[in-house]
Amino acid sequence: MGYIVTYKGASPKIGKDTIISETAKIIGDVTIGDKCYIGSNVTVRGDLARIVIGNYNIIEDDTLIYPGEEYSDGLLSHSEMIIGNYGVIEKKCIIQASYIGDYFKICNGVVIERGAQLNEGVFVLAGSVVATGAIIPPMSVLIGNPAHILRKLSFGEKERHESYIESYYELMKRITQ
Repeated sequence: MGYIVTYKGASPKIGKDTIISETAKIIGDVTIGDKCYIGSNVTVRGDLARIVIGNYNIIEDDTLIYPGEEYSDGLLSHSEMIIGNYGVIEKKCIIQASYIGDYFKICNGVVIERGAQLNEGVFVLAGSVVATGAIIPPMSVLIGNPAHILRKLSFGEKERHESYIESYYELMKRITQ
């Protein structure tokens, strides 16, 4: 079950039936919900601030998740990160968002810069860059660098997404047993 590291007295908490690749690194103050899949070479760094990842999330290979930085009165601090339920982060992403709502999809190679907030039902298409501090409205499909809204996500797409996540998790469960 991966490389699980206690840092400054904070130990990662891993939910029931969550699958973590042997080459993944989960460090410090990290909580991962139930029935998640964490792929090869994923790093989740809760060494600087708390990270909470909800239930039924798929985080694919070579992805880095770590808290964003904030400067205030010349001082550096790091903000907590909350990631909702029923989401997928595809391969080779860099995530520094402060908040990602439920039913999200972040496609291959996406960068989400520090402090960004993605509300429920946001899909970010491959290679996009979500700017520092961006606030993305619910049910948005984003594309580009800098990312902009391409269109609204349909209710049907959101509903299909939930069953896709559940099926993906079940496949990973079978493969890794």
